[in-house]
Amino acid sequence: MIERGAIDGVSHLFGVHLRPQEEIPFGKVSPAIHHGAAIFLEGKVKGADAHGARPQQGKNALDPIFAIAQFLKTIYFSPYEAYSAKLTKVQAGGDSLNIIPGNALFAIDARAQSNSVLNELKERIDAGIHSIAELHGVDIELNWSDYTPAAEVSEEAASIAKEAILESVGEEAFAPAIITSGSDDFHFYTIHNPDLKAAMIGVGADLGPGLHHPYMTFNRDALGIGAKVLAATLAKASFVR
Repeated sequence: MIERGAIDGVSHLFGVHLRPQEEIPFGKVSPAIHHGAAIFLEGKVKGADAHGARPQQGKNALDPIFAIAQFLKTIYFSPYEAYSAKLTKVQAGGDSLNIIPGNALFAIDARAQSNSVLNELKERIDAGIHSIAELHGVDIELNWSDYTPAAEVSEEAASIAKEAILESVGEEAFAPAIITSGSDDFHFYTIHNPDLKAAMIGVGADLGPGLHHPYMTFNRDALGIGAKVLAATLAKASFVR
C-alpha cells in the first residue's frame, strides 16, 4: 500500500480494531492502541548425528537448543521496559531413540513495547546465538522475518478520536489509551512517513477467549459502535487545518 502511494498526500490516518475482554469491556472505546514491536527468528542447527552409545562421535543439536533457551532468560533491560523473547518451535530427532540428532530447527518470538528496545533485543539474541554455536562447535543458520514496528501514536490524532468518541457514543463509553504487547502492521505507515498523524481506535467487543484464538467470539453489536466512532473521527479530522 505504501509503495503504491496509498498515503501520498494523506495528513491523518485512523484504524480500528476490536479488543479482547480483558482490555476493555463491550461498549467502551479507546482513542489509541499502543501496540508493541515484534519479530520472529527461525534457526537451523547443523551438527552431526551419532549413536547414543558413542556421543563423542557427533555434535548433538539439542545441546545448543537448550543453551539458547537458557540464554534468552539472561537478557535484561530496564524493568520499566516491556519485552520478551521465547522459543516457540523446536524440531529434532526421529523415531529411533538411540540416535543423537545432529540437526534441529527452532524459532523465537521476540517482542518489545518500543522499537529501540526490540532492535537491541535482536542484536543481543544474534550475538548470543553465534557465541553458543562457537561454544558447541556447530553451525547455526539464522533468518529474521516478519518484523512489525511498535506504534508511533500521534497525540493530535488520538485527541481527534477522543472527541469523536465523546460526541458519538458518550462519555460513559470512553476508555483510556490501550497498551498491548500485540503488534499490528498498521504502524508501518507512520514509520514510513513520520509526519503522518495516525492512531488506531480500540473497540470493546466482549471478545474472548483472545484475539486470533481458534474459538474466538465477540459481540457483533460492537461493529456498529466502531463504525459510528470511525465515521465521526474522520468527519472531525476533515476539518483540521
